[in-house]
Amino acid sequence: MKRGGTADSLTFYDNGSVYHKYTTILEEEWLNYTIEKDKLIIGNIVYKFTFLDDNLKLILTDLSENITRTYERQ
Repeated sequence: MKRGGTADSLTFYDNGSVYHKYTTILEEEWLNYTIEKDKLIIGNIVYKFTFLDDNLKLILTDLSENITRTYERQ
């Protein structure tokens, strides 16, 4: 999913890893994400997630920092 208007993207793989690219300053891959109800857990970070517009938009809220990001499916 690509964040609207920026180069922030998340790619989830069936093997349980997540690839995150933010503009050109941050590029990382995490192993082992889990999904529990409406929570996405990547490493130590817990996000609340919501899908909108027929699952074309993903809203992620970092629960520890209360920061919300919107991603659009590509």
